[in-house]
Amino acid sequence: MGYETRQLAKTFGVDPMTIRNWAADYAEHLSADAVPGKGKTRSFTEDDFMILALVAELRKHKLPDMIHVALRAGERASIPLLNPQEIDDITAHRQVESLQNKVQEITEERDKLFAKVEEYEKDILPLKTENAALAAEKVHLVRELAEIKAKLAGVEQQLFENYAKGIERGLKINLKPPKPAADAPPEPAGGQGAN
Repeated sequence: MGYETRQLAKTFGVDPMTIRNWAADYAEHLSADAVPGKGKTRSFTEDDFMILALVAELRKHKLPDMIHVALRAGERASIPLLNPQEIDDITAHRQVESLQNKVQEITEERDKLFAKVEEYEKDILPLKTENAALAAEKVHLVRELAEIKAKLAGVEQQLFENYAKGIERGLKINLKPPKPAADAPPEPAGGQGAN
């Protein structure tokens, strides 16, 4: 029974690329199917699985220099007594747990954001009230300004009319013929002399 790269990667909690790199690094200890060459499907035997389990274990404990020595000495790590389907089931369960944890984190973050939104809304309410009051005051001031402009236009019209009447009166006064002086002889009726 052969194991796939993804199954080993899930079992050891690494990327599939890491499994491929390990297979290349320790090819002398693995089966031919574990290092099939370009374009061929990779498959790991139980012995390959135990070899890579040892690699994973020693890397986990930061002893990469000991891997070739241990493998040449025939050491192997034990593997879980699981078939590939059981490994898939376990890794699927791990993925579900991981996703549930992410959902929980996202839910907590969402709740924090909602709480902040509520805080901001509380802060915004007085500003909205103040804004409404300022808008009402603006409407009142605009009306007042319109009334003042209308009064000013009426006053300007009245001033213009009074000015025009004053000019008209002045013209009438200046256009009247002068009154004859009391000691001047009266003018002949018909105009100036008939010479």
